Amino acid sequence: MDTRSKIVNAIPPGCEVVEGFFDPLLSSHSEQLKGIEKSGPLAVVILEPEEPLLESRARAELVAGLDCVDYVVIGGSHASTRLHENREALMQVIRTKHGK
Repeated sequence: MDTRSKIVNAIPPGCEVVEGFFDPLLSSHSEQLKGIEKSGPLAVVILEPEEPLLESRARAELVAGLDCVDYVVIGGSHASTRLHENREALMQVIRTKHGK
């Protein structure tokens, strides 16, 4: 199955919605998404960070590859649960290792 077909322009009705940067996608993100108690399909909204490491389409394709995710939407404003991501701490590690 080509998981890119999960990437849609709008969230279908009845979905449980989660948003996050997923920049990069980490195993902890996968575990958090798997652990969500769902009452319907799971839709993930890809947010745009200030300094992205990956393009939003690439991040959407990675998230769409997760079995627990039914739909992925790039950007937009939705009533959703924000996935906890300590992106600033991750960026500090990257800057330290790569001198940026």
